[in-house]
This record gives sequence, C-alpha cells and structure tokens, in this order.
Amino acid sequence: MDTFWSNVLSILVGGAITFVSSYLFYVRASRDLETEAVRLRTIANTIARALVEAGMAEIMQDRNGDMTGLTLHGRAVLRGESSVACNPTVSPSVAPCSRLEHQSGQG
Repeated sequence: MDTFWSNVLSILVGGAITFVSSYLFYVRASRDLETEAVRLRTIANTIARALVEAGMAEIMQDRNGDMTGLTLHGRAVLRGESSVACNPTVSPSVAPCSRLEHQSGQG
C-alpha cells in the first residue's frame, strides 16, 4: 500500500511541475505574440495611410477606427509597337521540294 501512495504522489508532483512550467512558457509566448502583433499592426497602418495620402488607396474602417480593409487604386498604361518586314523571292526554275532535298544532301 505504501508504494501505491508513493506513485500517486509522484504523479501529482510531476503533473504540478509540468503545469507550472507550461503555464509560464505560455504566458511568455503570449506576451511576445501580443507585442509582435502590435508592431505589425502599426506598420500595416503606416503603409496604408501612406498609400491613402499618395492617392493610391482607400481605407475601410469600423466604428472604432480600426482598419478593416484596403482598396488599392491602380492604373495601367500599355503601349506597344510592332513592325514586320519581308522580302519574298520566288524562283520558278527550282521547285520547293527539290530545293529542300538538295540542301539536306538528299538530292
């Protein structure tokens, strides 16, 4: 019976140590994630406001003033130029098939 209670106590102590260490790491990771989210939100808002001031975007906001969407305004100008030149030559004395055979060495 003494071994049974020793095992139960070991399990409870091990569980308590695991819970405390997991909780502490969770709290630290949560705090780091919160800090990073604030930094990213600040950067995104700065970029969005710069695009709005440049006339390149429009921000959609909720009642609290938080950005919920961004509409980008764009314009594309396509220009193209093409020229084709051709100097066709027809030789009535040589048929097209015999010319190909002669050039490939089969004639």
